[in-house]
Amino acid sequence: MKCRVIATCLLVLSGPTWAKDQDRFPTLAVGEVIEGFITDADAAVHAPTLDGYGLTEPTVGKSFILRVTEQGIYHIDLHAPLFDSYLILRGANGEVITEDDDGLIATDSRVQITLDPNVTYTVDACALHGVRGDYSLTCTPGPAPELTPEQRRAADRADLEARAEAAEQAYGPEDPRTATSLNTLAVQLYRENEYNDAQALYERALAIREKALGPEHPETAQSLNNLAILLKDTGDYEGARPLYERALAIREKTLGPEHPNTAPALNNLAILLKDIGDFEGARPLYERSLAICEKTLGPEDPRTATSLNGLANLLANMGDYEGARPLHERSLAIREKTLGPEHPSTANSLNNLATLIADMGDYEGARPLAERSLAISEKTLGPEHPNTTTALNNLAILLKDIGDFEG
Repeated sequence: MKCRVIATCLLVLSGPTWAKDQDRFPTLAVGEVIEGFITDADAAVHAPTLDGYGLTEPTVGKSFILRVTEQGIYHIDLHAPLFDSYLILRGANGEVITEDDDGLIATDSRVQITLDPNVTYTVDACALHGVRGDYSLTCTPGPAPELTPEQRRAADRADLEARAEAAEQAYGPEDPRTATSLNTLAVQLYRENEYNDAQALYERALAIREKALGPEHPETAQSLNNLAILLKDTGDYEGARPLYERALAIREKTLGPEHPNTAPALNNLAILLKDIGDFEGARPLYERSLAICEKTLGPEDPRTATSLNGLANLLANMGDYEGARPLHERSLAIREKTLGPEHPSTANSLNNLATLIADMGDYEGARPLAERSLAISEKTLGPEHPNTTTALNNLAILLKDIGDFEG
């Protein structure tokens, strides 16, 4: 789960009964770090919002008494390297004051609230989805510090590294759960352009999954796909192609040829073939991907827009501008409607349509589209983002072709 929940609800227990139960709970002191281990033997925890999730595995946890000496804002943090945490703060009678799922980093939890020294609170530190393990719990006076984007990225990475290490220690180096943690860390490293380190982790995760789950398991297909994306982006098309083909074959066999998750595998292989110049090989893959998306997801789903965009780009590369234009226009209309007029994907569609229209010789028709694309990218992604640089460069070329050298 990836949502933050703050809710108020009815009493869970009557006052006297809850007060008696509180006497059994250890104390969470302000400024103290409590470390422990949640097991299946711990008590089941219930709260209206939590129970409303309809989880298939029982939620268990440990409860702590919390008292403060001064009224003010405090933040309570629950860290857990193995499980998805859930944090509940209750009042003197057991009523839920606030609860949180993923309000901190990744699947860690945080609540921030004004506490009263006249109230005895209870904090429930919970583990979701049947996964148990180590945790740490703190209550700190004052509001939580605001992280800069750079600090947030560093914290996310440190968290993923800790989770991968914890998984390997808990489950062993060849367990599929270790592979999942390694794969997640590799995705982050890939996003940070640390391709060598990401590749090593992808390859390790793939080897674990092939051995533990089998060469035709969907998670094996995921690892093949992720590694192929990295190899393609680093220019190793020959290395990427058989991985894409294997991933597609697995998904067709295990999920079916018309499953929604088969469409991205078709699309990824099509992109690779287009990039190496095999337009005729790419076209039926793009067309199949689009047909699956339209049938299973609907004609106005953002994933349908992605397939439309891919096929349109291919047709443009093949010189079929008239065939490409309505596809780009459809993709743009879907993204504007479903994602919004200022979404980065909308900017991408605007840029692609502007480029196509300019290639068809309609420079004045392309200009407002290119300008909109650049404005959205600058606003949503920032002036230094590669997409913004591309949009800026394309607009500059367009203005030069128009003859507007001052613009």
